[in-house]
Amino acid sequence: MTAEIPDPPPTPDLRVSDAEREEVAQLLRQALAEGRLTFTEYDERVGAAYAARTRADFTP
Repeated sequence: MTAEIPDPPPTPDLRVSDAEREEVAQLLRQALAEGRLTFTEYDERVGAAYAARTRADFTP
């Protein structure tokens, strides 16, 4: 089973919720478990996800 990556948000300046941060963190945990990310990559990305203030901050 693979997680679906959500479509890019329509309004990048919209503030993100804690639930959205958790959703991104869950996708990253799954990618780590599947070996698609190294622990270093996971650590950097999950830190950025929890620090995100707007949806634009989720853009790679």
